[in-house]
Amino acid sequence: MAFSLFKKKKNKKDERYQTLTIKEVVNVAQDAVNLVFEKPASFEYEPGQFITLIKQVNGKKIRRAYSLCTTPFEDENPAVTVKRVEGGAMSNDLNDNASKGDQIEIMEPMGMFTTDYSESNQRHAVFFGGGSGITPLMSIIRTILLKEPNSKTTLVYGNRRSEFIIFKDLINTLQEKYKDRFNAIHILEEGEADYNGRPTPEMIGQICSEIGVNKDTECYICGPQPMMDVVADGLRKANVDQTKIRMESFEAGKTSPTDIIDQSVGAESEVTILLDGEEYSITVKKNAAILETALDNDLDMPYSCQSGLCTACRGKCVEGKVSIDEAEGLSQEELDEGYVLTCIGKPLSDRVRVEIG
Repeated sequence: MAFSLFKKKKNKKDERYQTLTIKEVVNVAQDAVNLVFEKPASFEYEPGQFITLIKQVNGKKIRRAYSLCTTPFEDENPAVTVKRVEGGAMSNDLNDNASKGDQIEIMEPMGMFTTDYSESNQRHAVFFGGGSGITPLMSIIRTILLKEPNSKTTLVYGNRRSEFIIFKDLINTLQEKYKDRFNAIHILEEGEADYNGRPTPEMIGQICSEIGVNKDTECYICGPQPMMDVVADGLRKANVDQTKIRMESFEAGKTSPTDIIDQSVGAESEVTILLDGEEYSITVKKNAAILETALDNDLDMPYSCQSGLCTACRGKCVEGKVSIDEAEGLSQEELDEGYVLTCIGKPLSDRVRVEIG
């Protein structure tokens, strides 16, 4: 596979990367910890966004995206929640080994699972979470309670058993502090709860009826994909306005391709990548993602989710054409301006030029 490098005179530092120091490690549930970081002056984020942690684990450099569970309007230090995942290299390493004083490289906060806040708002926002999917939800819930005195929130939270409820004490505290503005409904597969078993569309419909969901209610969903699909189905059957439903996904959508490769052109494309003031030229097969080929050539590209959702790998296509199927993380405005996601973007023309950032 061909690979060549053309250096420019200007070589600027990529400001999207920072190094954070762990201030505290807090156990928040069985098999889940909060990593609380010291906050650099330059670190800013919106409730609901995530950061990408970059770490050497067992000799391999890996990246994982974790949602910020804190709110910048009250918490002095940002934090992420890391739930142990069976076979998960990063999650197990952090749960077992993370300590105060450790330094971790990150990519800047990003993500569009956010909302605007106004003291004049009078909304009912309902949050459906499963397992560690509560992390961005908690950030948004707390911010609404802080910034919008006339708004109310409901958390519908599913877990296997009570010991796996992340932020159990915080949820109880919020219920006590905001008696008429915050309510939590627990769904457990095992043990006493408001609802028992795994969520079903019928259960979601019953909950919607119980809490008074109507056409103006905003709904936020975050959790494992099967759980999110069930909740979305239940909301549809409950006639919830689809424009009021927001989902934070961790898997790319399964869609049929709309970009068809022109069979009259070659099976490979010459792709030029502009990154950090330098140009790199690689040969990419037209059925391969640009990021995958760049990483195979030891090019240190920015990325995180590798599924078309987080936009860490975003670049602007300034020559040629790149597929945009499943680029769910990009807004229509970004698509119109020519932005692509290299983690799922495949070259559709013989020559492609992409400026990362």
